[in-house]
Amino acid sequence: MNDLDLKLVPVLEALLQHGHAGRAAMALGMSQPGLSHALRKLRTHFGDPLFVRSRDGLQPTEAALRMAPAVNEVMYRIRTDLVPAPDFDPLTSDRCFTVATSDIGEMVLLPPLLRELRRQAPGISLRIVVPAEAEIGTALQSGRIDLLVGYFPKGLGQDVFQQRLFTHGFMCIARQNHPGIATSLDLRGFARLEHVTVRSAGRSQQLIDKQLEKLGVTRILRVETPYHSGLPQIVAQSDLVATVPEALATSFAPALQLRCFSPPFKLPRITIRQYWHRRQHSDPANRWFRSLVGRLF
Repeated sequence: MNDLDLKLVPVLEALLQHGHAGRAAMALGMSQPGLSHALRKLRTHFGDPLFVRSRDGLQPTEAALRMAPAVNEVMYRIRTDLVPAPDFDPLTSDRCFTVATSDIGEMVLLPPLLRELRRQAPGISLRIVVPAEAEIGTALQSGRIDLLVGYFPKGLGQDVFQQRLFTHGFMCIARQNHPGIATSLDLRGFARLEHVTVRSAGRSQQLIDKQLEKLGVTRILRVETPYHSGLPQIVAQSDLVATVPEALATSFAPALQLRCFSPPFKLPRITIRQYWHRRQHSDPANRWFRSLVGRLF
């Protein structure tokens, strides 16, 4: 313990968080040679390379990964219990907030959020990420994500706070003058149509599949895509139909002249929430940002 320079612990945290020497040095306000010198000291102390170079930057070794939870906890305690929280002024701040959401969440969130940020906090920027579901908890805990917005019905653990934002249902979309759709559509007609659907980590499409399975209905799937954002264009230029969150349908229907109609079967409404980790709960900047999102949505 006496041989460990505690000033090196933030260096280890930054390297674990950013996975890149240049970005870690920038976050710490250090020069890159200074960070390299600190990393050499860490390697000597622990007798391990800690980070190895790869195409994507610096990859942590097994030893570094084992230390990561303790490093994050130590730094969290220092920031929470020892260092007074700085005042946060959105009007003068140049902070970048990292928000994790889906592509459809991006379409719903960004336009009103950017308008409000321009008015209240012109120097603040946003970084949108789509992490794998298995990595979300770690990303929140480490601070790589400031806020998560989406549909997670099982929750994300006792150290993650949540706030309900809004609920939405589903709509079917098709091009105008679709030859297979008259004035209305029943379940039998729905099953005869050809469909495009999303296959990704999102849970909303799973609800559609489960409900159709209960009804004994099988869709004719012609296209599967990992993204919601391309569905409206596909539908507008083909005879395929899609069942999508209503926010997506209402956003694109006027511009692409799409026809919107209710699904001919019952579907539950989806609750969208924002999530943040306990380590961010008292941070003035995070508190301001999630309050803004809460008011807008």
